[in-house]
Amino acid sequence: MKQHETFNTSIEKITNKSIEAGPLDMGETRILLQRHEEFVRDTNSTEAGHLTAKGKETGTKESEQRIKNLIERVPPQERNNLFFLVLASDTVYNGNGARSMETADIIAKKIKKLLVENGISEKNLLNLSRDYRGAEKGGPKPVVKLREPHMFEQSPDFVKFLKEKYPDFKDFWVAFETETEKETREKMGAEGPEEMADRIEKFLEVLKRYSSLFHKEKPNSRLAIWCVSHYDTISPWTKKYVLNKSLPETYLPVEYGAGLSIDLDSDGNATVNTEGKEFKLEL
Repeated sequence: MKQHETFNTSIEKITNKSIEAGPLDMGETRILLQRHEEFVRDTNSTEAGHLTAKGKETGTKESEQRIKNLIERVPPQERNNLFFLVLASDTVYNGNGARSMETADIIAKKIKKLLVENGISEKNLLNLSRDYRGAEKGGPKPVVKLREPHMFEQSPDFVKFLKEKYPDFKDFWVAFETETEKETREKMGAEGPEEMADRIEKFLEVLKRYSSLFHKEKPNSRLAIWCVSHYDTISPWTKKYVLNKSLPETYLPVEYGAGLSIDLDSDGNATVNTEGKEFKLEL
């Protein structure tokens, strides 16, 4: 990986441009940690949890451009050693749609299409192999570690407590993110923002180990791992592990479809490069 100047700066908002990064060199891995696209929030709708028409359209355009950028920045004679793996949160919204899986499915299909168009084997989409088969025909692999707050599944009493005390949707999330009810949350054993940040960090450590093994087996390869998750996981992880900021005191918005690119060089050194800024990570 080429050396860059390190900027002593911050990130005020994770936008759709934040995930863009430079070329991926031989022996390197890029982990794209991305939020799902826009979805139907209305719990009374039969489409609740599914991507909106805008979400599908935007997701298709954005993923196509990002994949093209990755492919086109690799010398043509080396593109057969460019591999992709697509992972996603399988969180189901209100018992209906799974917005992260739908976003990741768009990405996986675009990868397969663009690989073929560029004369690269579709098997370079690792989801098509037996080891990573998730949904049908090379769809994204569902990953529990990428899910939204576990409190909805594991701590319904705490969710009920928050909803009763903060019936407004916005107030509910502000109270959760700012740890207004931290004492009650901890007593009820619910996962908080700090734990979610740690959950993502541990998963990234797993991906780093996987990356190392992958490159030992394929020493001249480049690997892009797409991880589609949620605002609730990406924001706290970025605040804690990239920016070293206090979670309750900092608000870091993440746009639909936005995220960060985490690059691992051939020695396993990790950096986030976003919009002209570089942050070194200790994975």
